[in-house]
Amino acid sequence: MKTDLNIQMDVIDGLSWEFLLNDDKIDVAVNSGIVTLTGMVDSHSKKKLAEEAAWRAPEVDHVENNIIVNNDITSF
Repeated sequence: MKTDLNIQMDVIDGLSWEFLLNDDKIDVAVNSGIVTLTGMVDSHSKKKLAEEAAWRAPEVDHVENNIIVNNDITSF
């Protein structure tokens, strides 16, 4: 069984493989296998992509996607 820290690192690693995401703008917290994503992206598709990446990490029980979509972001 993985620890929350192991799951967190797996999710962060998964986000880093998504070239459309600027993973340093997405924070990842894990508590008892529940992943909470926070931060800001510039499109709904990137928000969904981050959630999908989190679900791919082993032993994730739930993903709470609290990422804010801000269409006014021009660059990170």
